[in-house]
Amino acid sequence: MKTILLLFPFVISSYAASSQTDTTTWFDFWVGEWALTWKDAKGNIVYGENKISKIHDGQVILEEFKAPSLGYTGSSYSVFNPRRKEWKQTWVDSQGGYITLTGRKEGDTRIFETSEPVARGKDQLLFRMIFHSITPESFVWEWQSTSDHKTWKTAWRIEYKKK
Repeated sequence: MKTILLLFPFVISSYAASSQTDTTTWFDFWVGEWALTWKDAKGNIVYGENKISKIHDGQVILEEFKAPSLGYTGSSYSVFNPRRKEWKQTWVDSQGGYITLTGRKEGDTRIFETSEPVARGKDQLLFRMIFHSITPESFVWEWQSTSDHKTWKTAWRIEYKKK
């Protein structure tokens, strides 16, 4: 019995450490119902909501985004591919948008990034979304682009607060 009691703290701490580094849980922080705010091009505050849930036996993250005042909605499906050991996301929206992204983690920041450049005029742009300043009750999401594949410019910054 003493051996079991002595091993119990080790087992618990090993489980906690492994779950924090578990690639399959990198985006679990996102699950929940969120109230969103951001500024439009004129500096006005815009409100939205985002419901994030796990579906298909917890293997897929479903995003349901709404910005009612803009008449804009979108959805994404994010899944960890165990064979390739990588996150993939597909985004679709009410404006005909369709984007595929690959996810990764850099420190405490989570990132979904396009892998193929998109032609915009004479530029070839890559896009990414980053999640940072993550707490249980809030985080910041940014949509960024780059033409030189080094310097990222933020086009859209959303503050997330747990409902």
